Formats: sequence, C-alpha cells, structure tokens
Amino acid sequence: MVFDKIQNLNQYLGRSLNSALEEAFKKIKTSPNGEYHIEGEEIFLKLMTYETKLEDFITESHKKYIDLQIVLSWEEIIRIYDANALKIGVEYSEKNDCIFYNTNNVECLNELRLKDGFFAIFLPDDVHETQISPSDQVSTIRKAVLKIDKTRFNA
Repeated sequence: MVFDKIQNLNQYLGRSLNSALEEAFKKIKTSPNGEYHIEGEEIFLKLMTYETKLEDFITESHKKYIDLQIVLSWEEIIRIYDANALKIGVEYSEKNDCIFYNTNNVECLNELRLKDGFFAIFLPDDVHETQISPSDQVSTIRKAVLKIDKTRFNA
C-alpha cells in the first residue's frame, strides 16, 4: 500500500504508465460517472459519486488489479487490515476481481484519511475498507479509481 500526495504519483508509476495516467486525468476532469477503458482491460478508470457510511463498510482485496484511488471532492477514511486476521465473506470473483471480508471486531492495522490532493495505491492482497465517513455524518464524495493490471504495474 502507498499513500502520498498527487504531485508525487510519478515516483510510484513506471514510465510505461505515464500516457495512461495522462489519459485518465483528462477523463477525470471532463467525464461523468462511469467506467472508461484507457488501455483495454489492462487499465481502466472508474469515476463514481457516493455517500460515505457510518457502518456496513466494504472490505475487499483484489488479485488481478492494483487500485489507484483518488478522492476528487470531500474525503473518506480507509482502513487497512491483515488478510490473515479476517474471515472471507464472499470468495474471490474473477469477474469482479474481488474478495470480500468480514471484519467482525478485528482491529485494523491502520487508517488513512484520503482527501483531495492525495492518492492511495492498493496492491493485490492489500485488504482495504472504504466509504467510511470521517465524521458522525455521511457526506457525498466523488472518487476516481484507476484499475491497473498488476503485470503492467511492474513494467
């Protein structure tokens, strides 16, 4: 897992991803919510708007794709867990590239506050719990998730 400022993003991505990243940022600035294929199935962008939550969070990891998550407006808390401490709630789905977990009173390893100007990269097997409100009230956030095939990330 990586957490840093947007201006440092190129330090974590190889040169082979620069053009894909530029295309993704153009889409982020001009496109409505939806899924946009940047380089076929290897790199695609999901733009979404949703309400943060006070409970019933989504806890997941992936096998094929790396998540590059950027909150475009407002903020959310993301918790990080040790997969070995959790029980699988829904087995791996190749179609969705997700494993969902039950946290059931398991303490998280860490929390990060993802807000405008920052990003987080979740590698395959990094268990992350998203959509958590940073306060006692829900709020609407806009978020971009760039999905990068793990074979491209290491290029």
